[in-house]
Amino acid sequence: MLPWLNTRFGNLDNPAYIPNYFLPLTDRMTFSQRLSNTVFKIGLAAVFYYYSDYSSQQIARRYLGENLPSLLDLTRNSNLILVNSHFTINQPRPLVQGVVEVGGLHIKSPGKIEEVI
Repeated sequence: MLPWLNTRFGNLDNPAYIPNYFLPLTDRMTFSQRLSNTVFKIGLAAVFYYYSDYSSQQIARRYLGENLPSLLDLTRNSNLILVNSHFTINQPRPLVQGVVEVGGLHIKSPGKIEEVI
């Protein structure tokens, strides 16, 4: 799940042990890596709000009416989020019960290999 979506859906995103998706870090970070992970998380949230959230809210209110609740409130009321990831590929992390990892769901069981020789 992308970093800016975790907080929005109520999923914990502690930069002390959960590396940012865009940084080449693991869950075993030094203090300086944790600090840079935290600063990057805060900066990324500000950039996302400025470039995406704020303008999306303005567009939604323009077309759906001024009485529209904030998009943040609408996403917090979501009951189910299907995430294209899996703990075997991405690092394991705590998820709230409404977040379901479905990465690899599209993969079919392999069929028989026909003998060509």
